[in-house]
Amino acid sequence: MELNQEQLSKLDELVTLITLSKEGAIAFVLCNEPILRKELYNELEKRLRSLNINIIIIQLDEGSNDLVNEIRKKISLIKNKVAIFVYGIEKASKAVTPSGKSAFLTKLNIMRDEFSAINQPVIIWSNEATLSKIAIEAPDFWSWRTTVFEFKMEKISEPLEKTERITESGLENLTIDELKERYKRYSELLEEYKKKNIVDNYKFADWYFKLGMIHYFRGEYDEALMKYSQSLELAERLGDQLGIASILHQIAMVHQDRGEFEKALEMYNQSLEINEKLGDQLGIAYVLHQIGNIHYVKGEFEKALEMYNQSLEINEKLGDQLGKAYALHQIAIIHQDRGEFEKALEKYKKSAEIKKKLGDQRGIAYNFAQIGLLYSQIDKKEEAIEYTQKALDIFEKIGLQSEVRKAKAQIEEMST
Repeated sequence: MELNQEQLSKLDELVTLITLSKEGAIAFVLCNEPILRKELYNELEKRLRSLNINIIIIQLDEGSNDLVNEIRKKISLIKNKVAIFVYGIEKASKAVTPSGKSAFLTKLNIMRDEFSAINQPVIIWSNEATLSKIAIEAPDFWSWRTTVFEFKMEKISEPLEKTERITESGLENLTIDELKERYKRYSELLEEYKKKNIVDNYKFADWYFKLGMIHYFRGEYDEALMKYSQSLELAERLGDQLGIASILHQIAMVHQDRGEFEKALEMYNQSLEINEKLGDQLGIAYVLHQIGNIHYVKGEFEKALEMYNQSLEINEKLGDQLGKAYALHQIAIIHQDRGEFEKALEKYKKSAEIKKKLGDQRGIAYNFAQIGLLYSQIDKKEEAIEYTQKALDIFEKIGLQSEVRKAKAQIEEMST
């Protein structure tokens, strides 16, 4: 295929950005069609070679969890100007955390400042669905972008309006009105495609999944299960095994929140089986963590501890520091419940240390709050107030008002 004039003009802009970038830049290339991506790359490679600029390719996959480290390894000995092309972010962002968010994007969002040390232009290639996901789940990183270059295949039929690219924070942080607006938007997109007899099951599965999450955040569990089921049916039709595993994980969370632990375990185990077949170690770790949470709620501490330790072991092998920190936190809670305060304190402090390095302020605050409660249990009043105050300061800084109220009440109780 030949590139048209509009596409060539955009390539001119992209080449200009790469050549003029002196302190690095982050730009996105939005392109859904593999054949067009290949043609764009060939043209870019030719143009950049004429300018003595080499392309360094970073190929992500389901097991990728640290883009900054991947880039550093590739450019550690390079002194000349290069262009870093990142492919595969669609696969890397599929594995989800226990909260249902992309593990890769969650980590990417808190490592935004790490990119300032990469003094080379970084060009991230993505399809439309994943780009929207980046905007939602990695808002800090997204806000740091230089621009988005969009390339589309020429079509004879009238193109549909582009999917809205959202730049706010994740769905779980939206107000009731914002969730209502988002729900309306996804519903309208589904209706628009169906009216024009355009079938895009990948998008449909994604939109049903997001509608399900909105119902879940509202506490509308029946409706959430209905949308998740529609998304699951499409994912199964597409043979999207990673998608199936993620949807089953979310369905399990609904049952877990309802107290339907056996159903939740059934769904988690199905998700776990798929992740094991795919060799998705990160996905396995997250499911094991959630299964551990169910055993903990049921008072089955030995089983919970076994799951958390398995999750921790995988996270350590993968170098997933965030997963490691949260596993340590849960293990510490079990030690605390058992009255094993020294072991609990050791794990809490290790968890907090990791979260501090990652810049996970919310996680650090929860660690400090638990340490405060622990010191209160062993009658160390001064330390209890100190750590609860540290937690309060962070909760106030990040605007978690419900936790601010709890921390203030705890300090008042500890002070009497």
